[in-house]
Amino acid sequence: MIEAFYSTLAADSALLALIGGTSSDPRIYPDVAPQDTAAPFIVYHISHDGSRDELIEDTTVTVNVYADTVALSESISYRLKTLLDT
Repeated sequence: MIEAFYSTLAADSALLALIGGTSSDPRIYPDVAPQDTAAPFIVYHISHDGSRDELIEDTTVTVNVYADTVALSESISYRLKTLLDT
């Protein structure tokens, strides 16, 4: 799941354009961004409820958008919603 989530975001050229990402540094980080990372960027956290042995597991994905302006934050958030609603 984690790989699919990350791959979906990192492969989207529209999202990367919004956050200034590249194929070598998509600016999408698990759990915490590197120190002194300038906005805009995305940080995500995936948590699981239940043991790995269960057939059904609840998964929660938290996505934080960091941007210098509200307008850019909204644009990034809208693009994320579009990607993740599929």
